[in-house]
Amino acid sequence: MDKEAERVGVVGFDEDGRVRGKAKTVPTDGPCVDGLVLKPVVHQVAGHGQYDGRPGPLVDDSGRTFFKPLKEGDYRADREIDFYRKIQQDEIIPSHVKTFFPSFFGTKDLPSVNGKDSERHGAMENLTFGFKHPSVVDIKIGYTNCYPEASEDYNKKQIEKDQKTTSGAVGFGYLACRYTIPAVRCGGPNGVG
Repeated sequence: MDKEAERVGVVGFDEDGRVRGKAKTVPTDGPCVDGLVLKPVVHQVAGHGQYDGRPGPLVDDSGRTFFKPLKEGDYRADREIDFYRKIQQDEIIPSHVKTFFPSFFGTKDLPSVNGKDSERHGAMENLTFGFKHPSVVDIKIGYTNCYPEASEDYNKKQIEKDQKTTSGAVGFGYLACRYTIPAVRCGGPNGVG
């Protein structure tokens, strides 16, 4: 049986700050784990996806749960998990602010791309669920992508990249977006009148 796939278009910036658009083919089926059929994320606009040989994010067959891969042993992955837990549990954060973040369901070990190993994933609410053509934007918040535990070479590369993007200037980086422009209808109901 041939794997189903969807062709999607994304728009983003390259390392020199120029706008780039591209189309990619994303498979729409995937492995079964604990009774869940897992599928690659179709609406991903930035980051590392399965289409380039890396473990990418997945959704369950209902489309309601999003699984984000977490690099084992990476301090940033643990910080990200702590962030989602804190957003959900901290009573100081107003409830109306919490609505902008997905509900977090913990972590789950899922099969790796090679099918032999397992990789830890953060499980959270899929905010695109229920939308036929969701508009999605991926941004990084902060003036730099450096972190104390990284190598000097990594941080140097990140500083150079930050200086070429909006991150260094305004404190957030616009990575990519995907949007749908609805058909414009003139006149009254059903385009008549």
